[in-house]
Amino acid sequence: MFQSIRFELVKEEDREKINKLTEPTWIWGDYRPELFDKWIRDGLFIKAVSDGEVLGIIHVRIFDDFAWFEGVRVKQEIRRKGVGKMLAKKAMEMSGKKVFRLAANEKNVPSIQ
Repeated sequence: MFQSIRFELVKEEDREKINKLTEPTWIWGDYRPELFDKWIRDGLFIKAVSDGEVLGIIHVRIFDDFAWFEGVRVKQEIRRKGVGKMLAKKAMEMSGKKVFRLAANEKNVPSIQ
């Protein structure tokens, strides 16, 4: 499906691409455009990229004894293809932690799986 996927930290110049990726997100969701600057400064803000296109994002808050995953988003057209799982695995690796936490809506079956 994808030639190659790279995982990189989000940069300021990614703002427009990420805001476009997250447009279909519910208004009360855990990623909102006004969080962009804070997420770049705090924790790990990671993107999955292929052919210059941002396929997905995840933000990781680092605590003393665990990492908290939030704001996981995958481009709508390619959901259920493993990109979210790859983002989570990269976040685990980059965080250096052994315990990971997140919250998912109980009705969001694909995320829970």
